[in-house]
Amino acid sequence: MCNISNSKACSLSLESGSLPCPVSQKRYYYNTVIGSCESFRYVGCNDEVPKNFDDEPSCRSSCLRGSVADSRCTDPAFTGSCRQGSSSTRWYYDDGEYFYTR
Repeated sequence: MCNISNSKACSLSLESGSLPCPVSQKRYYYNTVIGSCESFRYVGCNDEVPKNFDDEPSCRSSCLRGSVADSRCTDPAFTGSCRQGSSSTRWYYDDGEYFYTR
């Protein structure tokens, strides 16, 4: 599968908290520049919209799904031709639309 994330938190920038709390927490965020999950100290109390993850496995399972370098994900759609007028439904990843298309 291509590297597609269903979690909005994977594309958000790092936010260490806006309302300071007396105790900080170790949290994780997805670093889009290097393509991996990294830890940081979260010092905020306002966590209405989670923009980070409680642990590394949660971050990895939400944000890391396969490799974009996989040529099956980046190759253009190939329509080809079938023998004697037969057809077959195939899918490809549309990088401009960020989803699979037939």
